[in-house]
Amino acid sequence: MITFGRRNSINRRTAIRTAAGAGIGAAAFATPAIWRGALGAERLVVADPGGPYSTGFLEAFHKPFAQLTGVEVVSVARSAAPTAQVKAMTETKTYQWDVVYLAFAEGDLLGSLGLLDTIDTGGADYSEIPDSLKTKYYSATDVFATNLAYNRDKYKGNPPRTWADFWNVEKFPGRRSLRKRGYDTPEVALMADGVPPKDVYKVMDSQAGWDRVFKSLDRLRKHVNVWWDQGSQASQLIKSGEVDMIASYAVRTMAAIDDGAPFEMAWDQGFYDHGGVAIVKGNPKADLARKYVAFTANAERQAALTKILKAGPSNPGAYKHIDPALAKVLPTYPENFKHLFQVDTPFWAKWKAKSTEMMNEWLLKG
Repeated sequence: MITFGRRNSINRRTAIRTAAGAGIGAAAFATPAIWRGALGAERLVVADPGGPYSTGFLEAFHKPFAQLTGVEVVSVARSAAPTAQVKAMTETKTYQWDVVYLAFAEGDLLGSLGLLDTIDTGGADYSEIPDSLKTKYYSATDVFATNLAYNRDKYKGNPPRTWADFWNVEKFPGRRSLRKRGYDTPEVALMADGVPPKDVYKVMDSQAGWDRVFKSLDRLRKHVNVWWDQGSQASQLIKSGEVDMIASYAVRTMAAIDDGAPFEMAWDQGFYDHGGVAIVKGNPKADLARKYVAFTANAERQAALTKILKAGPSNPGAYKHIDPALAKVLPTYPENFKHLFQVDTPFWAKWKAKSTEMMNEWLLKG
């Protein structure tokens, strides 16, 4: 049995169950031409973050779904924070997208505002996904982590492992990079200052906690060589050798490692969030979109996604179909996942706007 931490264990489903979970009966395998003929004229547009997401979704989800159903699936890149776009589509009833990839916080917010259609998470594949990774509006396709990455050639047998190490410029000299946004970096700054991961959000839930965040950042400011913004920039910093250690998304670090960068990751004090797919409210193709969303929950399809997008599958059963060498560098691999803590979405719903403002003010002082 495979589990994520203390989450429920799962069992592998057959290919027929995969189709059933997508709303496709076993008869579709026996008479695919009839089923495809019914939907062959249909087309779905899926908005994703671009880069490895577009490629990964194409190979793991779009092409197989099209082969099974005859429905054309087209990718379009969306903005980094698509909440305003989703809201505009529902208000004007002009749907450029049928399915949209969202970070969990975005899915939670849009669902609470009534801007997403419901999905049925009662199918066979959905049942394998832990409850924390799905809602009635959203189904996680991948779990991504923020952790410390370092140049193994520079640090050899004594690499930095914790955020306190990252802050220790005497013991671990080198070029550093942090994210310049008001989230992700505050968690790192507090842990560097000695706050245990389990207490990070409790400490930060006050102005005194935020004062502690920026005092910690003050100590490191002059040693941060690059403040990155987009994930693609973090990956490029690693590939180019411009930095020796960085707080980065594991998926972006792995993309650079795959391109030959001599980097490794420390999972200690890392934290995770997840992204997944949802349906824009009122979309006339919502029923067909639900079939696609259910298809993305399947263990074998998520395993295929990891070959391109090195994020952890949300369906634990995917690990039965992932090469062991690859599995060991994914966030939800048990040995890695046990070191991670989950981003507190309700906390950021309360503090994100204010934290962004404070972070921008602090950066301008430099």
